[in-house]
Amino acid sequence: MIRLSLIIATYNRSAALVEALRSVVRQDFPAAEWECIVVNNNSQDDTLARFEAFATEHPAINLRIVTETRQGLSHARNRGIDESRGEYIAIIDDDERINEQFISSYVALFNAPTLHRPEALSYPNILRDARPGCRVIPNVR
Repeated sequence: MIRLSLIIATYNRSAALVEALRSVVRQDFPAAEWECIVVNNNSQDDTLARFEAFATEHPAINLRIVTETRQGLSHARNRGIDESRGEYIAIIDDDERINEQFISSYVALFNAPTLHRPEALSYPNILRDARPGCRVIPNVR
């Protein structure tokens, strides 16, 4: 079961994307329980080739790339959400680096007993418990 889908939208930033992916593959959470979806938003550079080479080097990690033809960050992120299979969704930018506990921390946050109360899922409470600079969205499909 996929617990968390990590979404990264990118446009013509292949070098930055590869650096972000280097931090993604270091996660301490079991690889079978999360996925990373890269959304290529019509890149004209070598994004696809560099992603495919990176994914080939890390076959144990559930990395995949999809293309969104409608230009714009919102379209790209929404495509990532549509493609996600995880119970939870987290979004990072292609120039971000995440620490090894990023995914395990978010899964722990949503598994916390206090989150089983309806008022605990309010936006201020999630912001209070999340790490600075990180965004997290429960997948409510």
